[in-house]
Amino acid sequence: MHLAGYRVYRRPKGTSFGSKPLTTTTSTSYTDSALPVTGDTYYYEVRAYDKAGNESGGTADQAVTTADRTGPAAATGTTALGTTAGNSVTWQASSSKDVEHYEVWAARNGDPDPDGPEIVSGTSFLDRLAEAGVPYLYTIQAVDGANNHSPVSAPVTVTRPVASAVPAPTAVTGTPADASTEVTWTAADATGYRVYRRTDVNGAWSLLGTASGTSYEDTSAPKGKAFYYVAAVDTQGADSVPSTEVTVDRLTPATATGPAAPKLTLVTNGIPARSPIQVTAAPGAGDEGRLLKGWSWEISGACGSSGTQFSTTGTLSWTAPWNGPCVAEVYAVDADGT
Repeated sequence: MHLAGYRVYRRPKGTSFGSKPLTTTTSTSYTDSALPVTGDTYYYEVRAYDKAGNESGGTADQAVTTADRTGPAAATGTTALGTTAGNSVTWQASSSKDVEHYEVWAARNGDPDPDGPEIVSGTSFLDRLAEAGVPYLYTIQAVDGANNHSPVSAPVTVTRPVASAVPAPTAVTGTPADASTEVTWTAADATGYRVYRRTDVNGAWSLLGTASGTSYEDTSAPKGKAFYYVAAVDTQGADSVPSTEVTVDRLTPATATGPAAPKLTLVTNGIPARSPIQVTAAPGAGDEGRLLKGWSWEISGACGSSGTQFSTTGTLSWTAPWNGPCVAEVYAVDADGT
């Protein structure tokens, strides 16, 4: 064999070597100056080839893990809302998979942040310390586990409003139902009310809507915990200080329609006065992933009546006292009992 040179191949971990080499050389060493510094692992293999183009088998793979010096992609879609509870800042997550946290920078009147950024694990932040009536400029940076920083997000400017003299609503409550969470409160001396919600106990508030009375139906209430407060609105359109915050923990998100009719299967007809009629109930079409409390059911007819009963398992069993036709009437019951 007339040795002509060497071909160097490189592949990321978890992939195969391609047919095209990284480089071809007649030397017995090679420096890969184009290796991405992303913290990923790469494998190298060297193959000899002769003047006829024949290629040898590869050497044992050699692994190299690079130092991560590449910052995440920038956060996007930054928005800000000034409320009497503080300035609420939200953003869309960086598209990078290795983000560890975000840094939120607040510049009062455009001045540098005197005490450095706030460290946030989610994608929203409530600046409770922002001074009312003063504009603040906010920017976001994503940070990965190697402390690499993304480019700075587009800035947003917002001013926390000065609270009106109208007293805040009192006795705020939140009650979950199938189609909504109802937020209620005691009236204040106001022209109307604004209802705010957040889903992170330390996150930003969003304006849900307005009400002229003393209740509001949150038809987009999410599964899990949601936090609400209500502000009274004066004749100039200004909010009062926030009401006391109320927490509602839902088993399911608010759903505009009730459960579908269940699917029923007759297991056995039973023997009057001796063995039970058995029926199984399952979620109806489209409700396969819906959380149900159970099934309300009754078997009745010439065979007698079971009376209204409830099953959490979907197994309906009742021994009829007499012979004759019966009908099983079954209703799926949502997690909140409706």
